Amino acid sequence: MAGIVKQIFCHVKYLLYLCSKIEVKMIATRTSLNPIQIHLLEMFRNCPTDSMMDELKQVLSDFYAQKVQREADRLWDEGSLDESAIERILDEHRP
Repeated sequence: MAGIVKQIFCHVKYLLYLCSKIEVKMIATRTSLNPIQIHLLEMFRNCPTDSMMDELKQVLSDFYAQKVQREADRLWDEGSLDESAIERILDEHRP
């Protein structure tokens, strides 16, 4: 009996997974999401806990922070970015 219950549980779990994939695809079709956005939706959908979602958000934030830092370093090295340019940028975004 336990084997049958386990099989049923596995099938239900797989069906729920397929339904979630179909739902994400339907949302993507209605809203014209690109493949990256669809992938991100699927990743966040599969976060079982808030702490796991927070960790995934941090990974994405770190990824973009690295990209910004590399570009800022490149601009600094080529002379397009300096202290006064940074001050102008900060002034534009201060409340």
